[in-house]
Amino acid sequence: MDLSLKDLTKFAQTNVKELRRMSGMTQQEFANTLDVKRSLLGAIEEGRSLSIMTMYKISVMYEISVDDLITKLI
Repeated sequence: MDLSLKDLTKFAQTNVKELRRMSGMTQQEFANTLDVKRSLLGAIEEGRSLSIMTMYKISVMYEISVDDLITKLI
């Protein structure tokens, strides 16, 4: 499957926002849990950033692969 950076960013954006909402957390609470700045989390959710380290932290937290997090809707 050939995915562009835009595709990966869109999957990450959608999945991160949905996982956070399913957990009942605000952006600030989720950012605190991941030990990242709220502004970075906001940028990921808005599709302006794609942090590999943050994707890794989220994948560990939810026991899913980074690949799944950025290549398909979960």
